Amino acid sequence: MSEHHGSEPLSVGELSQPPTAYDPVSSERELPAGAGLYETKEVSEEGKAKRPRPEIPNAVSLEDMYFKRDKVYTQTEKTEAWSSAAKMVETYSDEMIKRWKEEIDTYLVFAGLFSAVLTTFNVQSYLLLQPAAPDPTIAVLQQIFTQLASFSIHPPFVNSTQPPGATSANTNTPPPVPRWAVWLNALWFSGLILSLSSASVGIMVKQWLNEYSSGVSGTSRPIARVRQYRLQNLRTWRVEDIIGTIPILLQLALALFLAGILILLWTLHDTVAAIASTLVGLLAVFTAVTTLLPLINHECSYLTPQIRAVNAVWQPKRFVYRVCSSVSAWCHTASECLGSIHSAASMIRSLGSAIKRPEAWNEHKQTWQGRERAAIDDRTHELDKQTLLEAYRTTLSQDALSAASVCLMDFSSSDVVDYFQQLYKSAREHFGAAADSEDGPLGYGNPQQLLWLHMILCILLDGELALSDGEADALRVYFQHGSWSSGMQAADAEWALSTCNAISDHFETTGTSSAVRIIDRDQLLLRKTSLIYHAMHREKALTNVLLRDVTWAYRQVRLKQSRLTEADSDDAKAAHTTYLQSANYSLWCAHRALTSSLPANDRETVRAYTQDVLAELTSTLLGLFAEDNVRKTIDSLDIYLVMSTLSHLDDARVEECVPDDLVPDILNLVEKLETASDYVDNYWVPRIEEHARTFKAKLVRVKNTQSTTTSPETPPAGPSGTRAVEEEIPASPQPTSAVDPQDGLQDARTANPGDASS
Repeated sequence: MSEHHGSEPLSVGELSQPPTAYDPVSSERELPAGAGLYETKEVSEEGKAKRPRPEIPNAVSLEDMYFKRDKVYTQTEKTEAWSSAAKMVETYSDEMIKRWKEEIDTYLVFAGLFSAVLTTFNVQSYLLLQPAAPDPTIAVLQQIFTQLASFSIHPPFVNSTQPPGATSANTNTPPPVPRWAVWLNALWFSGLILSLSSASVGIMVKQWLNEYSSGVSGTSRPIARVRQYRLQNLRTWRVEDIIGTIPILLQLALALFLAGILILLWTLHDTVAAIASTLVGLLAVFTAVTTLLPLINHECSYLTPQIRAVNAVWQPKRFVYRVCSSVSAWCHTASECLGSIHSAASMIRSLGSAIKRPEAWNEHKQTWQGRERAAIDDRTHELDKQTLLEAYRTTLSQDALSAASVCLMDFSSSDVVDYFQQLYKSAREHFGAAADSEDGPLGYGNPQQLLWLHMILCILLDGELALSDGEADALRVYFQHGSWSSGMQAADAEWALSTCNAISDHFETTGTSSAVRIIDRDQLLLRKTSLIYHAMHREKALTNVLLRDVTWAYRQVRLKQSRLTEADSDDAKAAHTTYLQSANYSLWCAHRALTSSLPANDRETVRAYTQDVLAELTSTLLGLFAEDNVRKTIDSLDIYLVMSTLSHLDDARVEECVPDDLVPDILNLVEKLETASDYVDNYWVPRIEEHARTFKAKLVRVKNTQSTTTSPETPPAGPSGTRAVEEEIPASPQPTSAVDPQDGLQDARTANPGDASS
């Protein structure tokens, strides 16, 4: 794919300019009640200047991302993807037609030679069905003998007891045809007919295949539709099965010929017949064993069209199920028919309506090409979808799925869902239960994450097209264990990230969804983080995704913050937990974005978002300390995650994200966090104190200010009494724990991205 996509911005809340310094908050999709929370507010009790807040980014719905799919790839990339898929189908169909033709040619040669040999035998064998013509000399002698045998001597007379004409009648009676001769000719003539029939079928099939190949040269999208249309017709009309009958007819003909040979030999000589029977028996055993052995051992290479047909038919459990289903359906139909009887008049009217023909029958019929083109035009979308399926079904290649990932961007949501259902069905046919296994062909490491994400989006939009349990389980495995393609470029990475954000917002607003069977919010966050990781570790980093992630994270902070004032006392702890988690993730995203090579305008936007998050986070926590609600409202783990992220900000980020007028409030907060008395004493408290001291020391040094308790020249003490060494804190932290097996990433909740010490 090309490096640059000709597409417009697609992501959530993209700002072409940094937030205006003194613009009021305005948005078409404002947060719910609690508007006062977003007004500019005092940052300290000394009456400092009011701090303006950035505008809340607009949310992007699932529908927005659905309609922006067509901007992800350029027309050139779509054409290349269609050409790639069409080339796979063309290669498969051309090889299939070539193989069929070569097989038929072989069968025709064998049929010709065999028919010639069999005809020679039949010329002699059919004479056995006709009585031999009587020899005149033998007839006269027979008559004389009969006449003499009938004489009776009674002296002086010699009398004949043979009536006149009796001898002539006896000599004209033909002898009966031997039974073995009848069976011999029946077998040999049947074999000759089967041999000639196979040759005739082979000639007709070659003509069909020549018609199939006409006018389908190339890989353009219209040609691909024609090829797919004809390929489906070949399957619908069982052309492959007809070709498979040719060798079966020839083998039957050979079997009949050998059976006739044995019958003939057993009538002539027992020894010769026994030897011939032994050889024929060995051939029969060899044929039977090599034909049936692949049914027992699937690794056996004795594969033939015949055994493939037998393997498709030999499914006892499925046969029993179908028989039972058919019997059940027949019983249901019979019960309905017996419950309704039509009158004679109604039957006559129905008969008259059935006999009447439409006026369209009087019009000229379409040409063959016209009918084919009309049928293709009526099934354009279906043929396109089948072409993409055919590319994977015939190759089982990831390249076919990569092409589908691009081409499906132009499909309707229902067609995308139907594509997945048929793809899953095809995978099950090829791989059985392994198709939806984590270790299966679409399990660990499959590089089709964008394709699965697109399908999840379409499933959410078309809730009525619910997947079966098996399909949902398979898609969950594909998405959770897949990876993002190394060929992703700016536009598709941006669309994927924005779609992840839109799905996450959908979970947030709906609470429950049909997609929870496929993906939950934690997994979605992990997949999104994986996308950013890959985007930033390419040879040419895709920094365009960073601002989109920061924008979404900032919106989430504002949403969670708005709910703090709405939550009652029972829900206060849960509301503060989600708020602190969102704030921590926002700070993490901002640090990652600001340590990259973002454009100036994007850096200014990220800086404004980060300053606002820090200001409101500081104000919220100081308010809880003032009200003495920390112990019952805040979970120590959430404070630890936030402080861990802050302590790992490098000096440049501290200088950039912490405004001077906010320094006193932040120092006040971190000094309160150094005291464990406000927390439930647990594992996280000493770690919170350690990170608080580290961040305070760094803030005092960078901002060149004076702490109320610690001199800037003296680094704060660590938990063991040693001084914290600032140089040991990594400048650009990377995830170090809870590593994802595929992408080396971690969950922002269970393993903080900035905490290298953990």
